[in-house]
Order: sequence, then C-alpha cells, then structure tokens
Amino acid sequence: MRHAPLFLLKCGRFYQHSEVAHTCKTALGILRTSQIRLRTMATEQQPRTRNKTIGAFGESVVADFIASQGTTIVDRNWRIKEGEIDIVAQLSDGSFAFVEVKTRTSLTYGHPLESINSAKAHRLQRLALAWLATHQSLGHEYRIDCAAVIIATSGKFTIEYRKNVL
Repeated sequence: MRHAPLFLLKCGRFYQHSEVAHTCKTALGILRTSQIRLRTMATEQQPRTRNKTIGAFGESVVADFIASQGTTIVDRNWRIKEGEIDIVAQLSDGSFAFVEVKTRTSLTYGHPLESINSAKAHRLQRLALAWLATHQSLGHEYRIDCAAVIIATSGKFTIEYRKNVL
C-alpha cells in the first residue's frame, strides 16, 4: 500500500498535500515553514505494521516447531484471491498438513484459537483443496492444523498446536 505524505500543522490536524495550501491561506492564516513538518506514514497504518511483524514472528516459530517434528515445510504464505495458507507441510507418510497460525501478545481479546470460527475453517478447507489442485496433488491425504502463539511481555512465547481440527 502506498503511503500518501501527510502534513502535521501546528494546530495538530492532519492535511493531505493538496489541502495544505488552501487550508494555510483560509483557515489558519499564513504559516511559516517551521510550523509545518512532513509525516511519511499515516497514523492508522502503524498498528498494521506491528501486527504483521508479530504475525510473521509467530509463523516463523511455528515453522521451526513443525520442522523439528520431522516434517518438511513445503510452502509458506501461499496466497490466492480467497485467502492465504500460512504453512504447508508434508508429513513423513506423504500426506499434507495445512497450518493456520494465530499470534497474540495478550489474551485481552481471547485465546488465538477462538478466532477460528466455522466460516474460517471452511475457507481453510477450500484453500487446502485449491493448493492441492494447483500443485498436482489432488487426491493426497491432508489435514488442517491450527497453532496458537502467545508472546509474553518478557519475550518468551508458548505454542499450542492442534492437529486435524477439520
């Protein structure tokens, strides 16, 4: 997503670049350049970057956990129009595990696995079938797993892994 430059005026309000000249002349009078400073990122997009970083950390930790169990990570963050599969792993018996990873830094909004409702579970099943079809593996056995990563303020994390949720 492209970040449009925003200007922060002395009064504390945000204005788009095209609005600055008009606003400076009409509502606020003439301002000196020292009273205007450039901002490169919109305020509402800062938490999204933090959430993506936390999510990427959780996916990385779960991928390491899965690999340590003797499975092979085949694909990560596979995306189509309908959605994304976080991790695709091939088990030792040749079947596939499609893993949905949920990461949280607190339980304020509930346990991470509580966010997987029936609609999301069915979407994961459709995504798994789409992945199998596009990788000429349709007909192979598969399962859908979920992993919850909870990161404490100290930086320690716990992984709760549930196999075959569907």
